[in-house]
Amino acid sequence: MKELNSLKKGPSALLIKHPLKVVARAEAIERPTRRQMEATRRFFDNCNVSLSRIVSEPEKIDGLSTLPEVAFMGRSNVGKSSLLNALLYPKSSSGSVTNKEFARVANHPGYTKTLNFFTCGRQVRVVDMPGYGFGSRTQQGELIKTYLQNQRTLKRAYVLASCKEGLTELDDMVLDMLEEYGVPWQLVYTKLDKLVTKPIDVSIPTAAAKNQKQSFLQKLSKKPPIPQHKVPKQQLSLQDTETINQKVQEGLDLVQQRGNAAVFEEVIGTSSTKMLTYLGIDELRASIFQACGLLCK
Repeated sequence: MKELNSLKKGPSALLIKHPLKVVARAEAIERPTRRQMEATRRFFDNCNVSLSRIVSEPEKIDGLSTLPEVAFMGRSNVGKSSLLNALLYPKSSSGSVTNKEFARVANHPGYTKTLNFFTCGRQVRVVDMPGYGFGSRTQQGELIKTYLQNQRTLKRAYVLASCKEGLTELDDMVLDMLEEYGVPWQLVYTKLDKLVTKPIDVSIPTAAAKNQKQSFLQKLSKKPPIPQHKVPKQQLSLQDTETINQKVQEGLDLVQQRGNAAVFEEVIGTSSTKMLTYLGIDELRASIFQACGLLCK
């Protein structure tokens, strides 16, 4: 599948040596425990995900869902589909893929024109909303507004913004609308990998090289030493690490300064590529469970 391949291509994962801060939250918000993070990860890695519903017309939104829902929204080409693929990519303990549906990743903005409902393990529903802005249509705007006004089981809207562009005037209009409708929302930065500018080249000895040791007789025979083969690797630099940490913290400062009553004062930075090992995805999964009241005690 094209969508599946989109998760696997790209540069190899960078080694991360310095502490990365992918979440910035207000002091009043509790951090999920390690046990809660593990439970959430197990759920998403093993649950069955199905595309349960597609809605293209505002009048077909009935608001009768019984499952708690979270919605993902953002400007066209913000990386929403790639993020959802990374989020809804369950694997079994053996690493085999159990997911059957993926959000379509397109090369042009505005591809998603419908409300796509993904049901995860019969416990939570993730809604892929049409992008707004370039490439969008008036009907898509009506679809978004009608859903936000009528869906009583919507627990939180995740507003996506590119880490390089941040929130725009168009995003501000959407945030005002969320506040007007009383919909709790949370800021999620996408494409943290775009902040990586100067990876450091390092080399790691292979496992075989580490295990090769010369015996006493080999040393006496004065044979040449066994070559130590190394695998070329790249490491995230301290400068890029600090840039990422600062960007996430700035996001929290920004939403707190807005004073929006509907905001959940926690910002998550994410990367939907293996270069940064899908950074922030586990934290986003835990956030979804927290919003839906599904975190274990």
